[in-house]
Amino acid sequence: MNIPLNHTFSLLRRAGLGLATVAAISACGFDTDGEFDSGNAMGTEGGADSEGADDIGEDEGQGGSQDGGSADSDGGDGQDGGQDGGSDGGAEGGDGDGDGDGDGGAEGGDGGSGDLYQACSNMDILFVVDTSASMIIEQAKLHAAVGEFVTALGENLPETSFHVAAVGSEDPTLNDTGLDLLPCSGQSGRYTSFTGDDISLSTLAEIQCRVEVGIINFSAERPVQTMLTALSESQQGGLNAGFLRQDADLVVVMIADEDDDLDDNDGTPGAPNIWGASLSLFKEGLMPTTSMISLIGQPEPNACGLLDLDLDLLGLDLLDLDVDLLTASEPGTRLRALAEQYPGVIGDVCQPSYAQFFVTSAAALADICGG
Repeated sequence: MNIPLNHTFSLLRRAGLGLATVAAISACGFDTDGEFDSGNAMGTEGGADSEGADDIGEDEGQGGSQDGGSADSDGGDGQDGGQDGGSDGGAEGGDGDGDGDGDGGAEGGDGGSGDLYQACSNMDILFVVDTSASMIIEQAKLHAAVGEFVTALGENLPETSFHVAAVGSEDPTLNDTGLDLLPCSGQSGRYTSFTGDDISLSTLAEIQCRVEVGIINFSAERPVQTMLTALSESQQGGLNAGFLRQDADLVVVMIADEDDDLDDNDGTPGAPNIWGASLSLFKEGLMPTTSMISLIGQPEPNACGLLDLDLDLLGLDLLDLDVDLLTASEPGTRLRALAEQYPGVIGDVCQPSYAQFFVTSAAALADICGG
């Protein structure tokens, strides 16, 4: 399969096939359902052939952590001493929001700064989107549904201050350019700021622009490395400075149709438990939670299938695109192992629409950061 242009969606638009239309076409013959179980911070959103949510880490509190993969941490209780079990504790255990109820989550450290943290007052959300050629339909579905996510966040967390940004799976610089090559915002900064009770149409359009990370031929499958680098560069003096706030809950939204692996020597080095420990360092010793929302490949049976679409009729034959791959995925085994170390929701990247998944995820995030 070969897509010679990085900005394939521009061609789709010129052919009269809008992003929402592409997403709708990809839904042909599929169905999806499933719901988040608020009793467990980690749920699995059901795909077309799923029977609903899987309960993960039911007896482990809110974290849903892996016993075998992550490093040891007994976690801390209460807000007086913050969280015990710092960076050497990895992503398991701990009282994610410092209220002593054993919520889990990824943060640790000694002492903490609970007196500075108010649950759900600030939330930084980073989209990490696979830019490989097979993601053309999945990126279209993301573009069509991200507004539903932002709106649902506002409804569930009206007083929360949000930062929203996005990166592709190869470039850790926060995206500030749409597929039309125009800036996403006239203001300086590579992220969008808003409060839950003040979401305008321009805010929604700006975030839609930010998730337009585009398609890169022969893109390396290393979204975790890009995520960690992007967050590192979000600290003071970095390329993405200003995005990551010390007192904000951190949410990573991972969207990929292939695993982050080393089969072709182009994945993220290390194992998922090491990735989790590295991600936890960004909130080491702090009270805010770290969560993951993941749309990744699922084992069969899943929502994947062939797309019955004649590209020649749309004037898109120049793309030399094998449509058999448009709604295909490989199980994201390592990405799932990372996600399961944190509270959040996991869904099938092949599901025909992401709207309901994002609505469910927004409600889950309110439960997670609110304890």
